[in-house]
Amino acid sequence: MERAKDILPRLFQKVPGWKGLELDLIRSYWPQVVGPLLASNCVPREIKRARLAVEVADASWMEEFWPMRGQVLALLQHELPSVRVESINAYVAPPAGDAEKGALSR
Repeated sequence: MERAKDILPRLFQKVPGWKGLELDLIRSYWPQVVGPLLASNCVPREIKRARLAVEVADASWMEEFWPMRGQVLALLQHELPSVRVESINAYVAPPAGDAEKGALSR
């Protein structure tokens, strides 16, 4: 019997705007992949050309997340094989009040 996480991406691919749903699917599994503490401080923000952009709360959380990104990538690929993620780019969240910049341009 197939699991919903394996079936849903295949169904979503037939829906216009599927790429937006990919990010939602990643976000729904994110706490399982990175754990609840890291998930509350490192948030998937964008997926573009199979590259996932993750916003990290601050420099200390970047130090925690950055060495783990290969492991996180492998877990995402295992948990969500129908979602194409080939790399992870992380950036520190801009200070409150700064204009939001494009996540993948950093």
